Amino acid sequence: MVARKTAKKGSPEYKVVMSVKSPSLNYTAKRLGDLVSDEMALGWSPHGTPMIAIDEDKYVMSQAMIKP
Repeated sequence: MVARKTAKKGSPEYKVVMSVKSPSLNYTAKRLGDLVSDEMALGWSPHGTPMIAIDEDKYVMSQAMIKP
């Protein structure tokens, strides 16, 4: 899942990449890593550190991305 903010011309673009919800932290982290790698191949860069949340006994991770 990707949330995107449309930027003005010449401004950087921002979006958040979110992993799937899973009871396995290891799977959630690996899936986020795969998604971030895919976005990096398209010219996006990680912005800050990944965040983790627990929702209904399942882990979900997110990573802010920036495209200059």
